[in-house]
Amino acid sequence: MIIEERMAELNVSRFVIWGIKAPFHSHHFIHLGFFKTLKSLGIPVIWLEDSTSNQSYLKANDLVISVDVGMRHLKKIPKVYYCIHNPLPNFLSDLQEPLELILQVLTFDVYERNINSSSSYLDGVAFFNHHENTLYQSWGTPLLSKDFLSPIVPRFKGIEFFVGSIWDNDLSQGNLRVIQSYKKSLDSYKIRFCHAKGIPERLNSVFVRNAALAISVVGEWQETHGYSPCRMFKAISYGRVGAINSIKSQKQYPWIMANSNIGELVSSVIDMKDKQIIEFVRFQQKFLALETYESKLKNILQCFIEKNQSK
Repeated sequence: MIIEERMAELNVSRFVIWGIKAPFHSHHFIHLGFFKTLKSLGIPVIWLEDSTSNQSYLKANDLVISVDVGMRHLKKIPKVYYCIHNPLPNFLSDLQEPLELILQVLTFDVYERNINSSSSYLDGVAFFNHHENTLYQSWGTPLLSKDFLSPIVPRFKGIEFFVGSIWDNDLSQGNLRVIQSYKKSLDSYKIRFCHAKGIPERLNSVFVRNAALAISVVGEWQETHGYSPCRMFKAISYGRVGAINSIKSQKQYPWIMANSNIGELVSSVIDMKDKQIIEFVRFQQKFLALETYESKLKNILQCFIEKNQSK
């Protein structure tokens, strides 16, 4: 197994997911994806809540994955690897430190800057910027490729279940206004919009598979910056057509369906014949195999290997 081989090369004995163990923040589901993937692969992993009492569990040769909103009590330990999304100021000591790596979500501007400098050793659409000490990649799907659900044409086509947050802020970074446009487009086809809010992770696939369209709707900010949400990758792994209202997402992932016009996107998905849907989802799942959390973990390890080789 590639993950275990790369762990051995780095002398990593265990993964530690640090913080947000309770589902009070959306990043909980990112950590859950890493944790469940490692458990499924039989790789040693523990998930610790962010508290001083858990600092004693860290030991040499651990690889810690954490995030700014869940690392207030994370401690630097010698010979421990740290992969941090949005690290707190001054936590990481040196961009060249071989045991430290910054993890950031891929956006279109990053994609354009790095498209000609990709590493052949990274899975999927991902870039390691050595000067910034940063790995850029999307979150992906927590399912292993062998566990992708078979393509499905939903039986209940009158309800569109939306799994995810509906929100906005003063910077208009949310999706509230776009969701309103989406509802109007659905109304014209007599499809009722239903926000599946707060459902357990284990039921996520059930609602997505039974949604009328399962389109991954993003807000203006995400569309402008070409941010591809994990719900799009999850939908494909659950057997649904990967469709999004972001052309910039499609430029990064040419195998997805995209249209910035919500009404036209809805029409395109509705107009697909059952056979087309099945064949297209199978086509998308072939590419999605490199956008799983397993692939994301491979990439993290590969970046540490490259850092160690350049010491």
